[in-house]
Amino acid sequence: MLSYNFFIKNKNVTSFTSPLKPILQIIFLLFNGGVLVFTFIDRPKESFMGIGILLLGLVIYYFDKPVIKEALLDVNQNSV
Repeated sequence: MLSYNFFIKNKNVTSFTSPLKPILQIIFLLFNGGVLVFTFIDRPKESFMGIGILLLGLVIYYFDKPVIKEALLDVNQNSV
């Protein structure tokens, strides 16, 4: 926060725009897609295990509910 106050706060900050905006992003996506395809060809078992872990994490994230404070208070009062 201190560096923010000294260096950025008083300057007129503008966002960076790439001169080749859509081309560089498309090249990046094609390169990563190629790496993904070759990984699936070379090691399909490990690739599917990784996707399974990713999907399991998404399912856990979807079904995870926040804990209500009243429920915590009831549990603490019952244990005392």
